[in-house]
Amino acid sequence: MGVNRIRPRASYTIGERLYRWARMALFNKNGRCQTIVLPQPFQQLFDELVYSIAEDGRYLGLGLVKINQPIELQKWLLIIN
Repeated sequence: MGVNRIRPRASYTIGERLYRWARMALFNKNGRCQTIVLPQPFQQLFDELVYSIAEDGRYLGLGLVKINQPIELQKWLLIIN
């Protein structure tokens, strides 16, 4: 039997956690979820892209955007740059 080792606890402040979570998106495909790290906070990206997303028929409401493949996310991120 192996020895149970206690891993040291991660020491992040609440501010660091909120900053990290703000830059994550959740991608759900067929019931499998995956997190994607964004280059900017989601709200900032969403605010800049909301018109383009709605015009393309991908806005589902409540901050949800329909993206069929993760590669499509890159297309939207390129619009900003």
